[in-house]
Amino acid sequence: MFQLTKTKGKVNLIIKNHVVRYVESQSNSLDGIIDFGEKPLSESVFKDGEITDNVVFSQVIEDLVDENDWKNKPMNFCVPDASVVIRPYQVPANLKESEIKGYIFMQLGDTLHLPFEFPSFDFHIIDQNEETYQLLLFASPENQVESLSTIFSNHKLKPKSADISSLAVYRLYDRLGRSNPEDHLLSIQWNVDSCILTVFHGLKPIFVRNMKSPLPIGEWKYKQGGFHWKGDQAEYDEYYYDQLSEIERIMNFYRFSVMNGESGVNRILLTGDSPDLNRVRLDLDERFQLPVDQMEHELQTKDGRTIPDSFIEAVGLSIKKQ
Repeated sequence: MFQLTKTKGKVNLIIKNHVVRYVESQSNSLDGIIDFGEKPLSESVFKDGEITDNVVFSQVIEDLVDENDWKNKPMNFCVPDASVVIRPYQVPANLKESEIKGYIFMQLGDTLHLPFEFPSFDFHIIDQNEETYQLLLFASPENQVESLSTIFSNHKLKPKSADISSLAVYRLYDRLGRSNPEDHLLSIQWNVDSCILTVFHGLKPIFVRNMKSPLPIGEWKYKQGGFHWKGDQAEYDEYYYDQLSEIERIMNFYRFSVMNGESGVNRILLTGDSPDLNRVRLDLDERFQLPVDQMEHELQTKDGRTIPDSFIEAVGLSIKKQ
């Protein structure tokens, strides 16, 4: 009964506009990771959180299932970042926590307005007083989540839960013993297709901003296990420095508008699949004079292979408790 086989465990998928990444694990612990990998997507397959070529995307999933012997395995996936809407929202404090979702559904179209009619959502309680709970609400189009679940099920996977990538990153940071409830930690997920900024305080997400990249996804070429920019360098550099300026603007907004000038970001966590993460780190150091954490070189599979930084979201998903 102590035998470990590939038929046990679970699959954890991250889907972005340009890639599908996976981590296969035998347990919810970091020492249970047995494999990882990725398949690049052409620019016409997936866009802004939505499948645009169902045939090709289905074939990608089918190939992954066949190549890795995943049939009948349970799986988790992160809802694509581009389709997630994050909103602060208040509900009455006399509600039981189990009643909050039902209350939110009742408020759709009344006090809560979302850019899609039928949402799938989750929430975190970030503060409360005698009258209200202050929530951070994560919502995405239910049909997009169901479309992904259907494709996974059609190829003999067993979807168990959907997650948010920023929460997966912080879950891993916390599991590694790096989190501090006193910190105002800015998590920066600097990816090829977007830059996601999340401030955590008290071990909870307080503020989230998803900045989609305006760069043409087709100008990123996959080579030797990573993505490389092959477009106009001046266009890329302009985007790069715009992102740094936007990060500074968001940090100021958090300090003066969210925290009323009483405190601000005091630490940064940098992750992502950009090939420029080393450059980003140096520029963050120089511009903000704050500690910048990374989790690279801390993660390995059971057979000793180092897991690249670009798989951190998938690793964080793999340790989620059901």
